[in-house]
This record gives sequence, structure tokens and C-alpha cells, in this order.
Amino acid sequence: MARSLEAGHPVSIAQARTMCDSLVATRPGGLPFEHARRLVERVVRVTEAEVAASVRFLATEAKLVVEPGGAVTTAALLSGRVQAGSAPTVALVSGGNVAPERLAALLADGAVGG
Repeated sequence: MARSLEAGHPVSIAQARTMCDSLVATRPGGLPFEHARRLVERVVRVTEAEVAASVRFLATEAKLVVEPGGAVTTAALLSGRVQAGSAPTVALVSGGNVAPERLAALLADGAVGG
């Protein structure tokens, strides 16, 4: 979506390798792109390591099992890429569709990978 917003129209990208498989799309649809074009102020990117740390934080501190793609908003906050303002800040988390082996690896040693 970031490249499409930069270009001003939907563009295709190569298939990405990421643990955030629920977020991988090679081209945004027309309607989602139009909503994003009208409503999104900026796109924040986080690293695989930051997502892994977010999954660990949510599991150990919030007692939530969240798939990596559903933990990216928390990763943006924890990494400092997004600053919480003086008003309440909400990070939406979603999805518990994470393989037990991957969750165990993320919790044990912070392993990352696509």
C-alpha cells in the first residue's frame, strides 16, 4: 500500500517474505486503495525483529496470542516509530492464527523469518 500511495494509484510489487503473512498482498484492491488514499496520513514500516518483539510483549505482558500481522500496530508503538500523544492511543491487534511452533520460537529466542 505504501508504494501505491506514493505513486497515487495501485501498483504491483513482488511477493514479500515476511512473518506477517496476513498482510502480504502484491497489489491493493481499488476500493481499499481509495479508502487509504482519502484517510491515511502516513504509512509506518516496522522490521521483522520489531514485530517479533511485539508478539512477545503481547504474549507475556498482555497475555494475548496475536499473529505477527496483527501485532504490527503494537510494534510501531513499542519501536518508537509512532509516538503516543497526549490523547489516548489505541493499537488494534487481531488474529490468533499463528502456528504453535512459530509462537514458541518467537517466545523462546525471538527468532524471525518469513
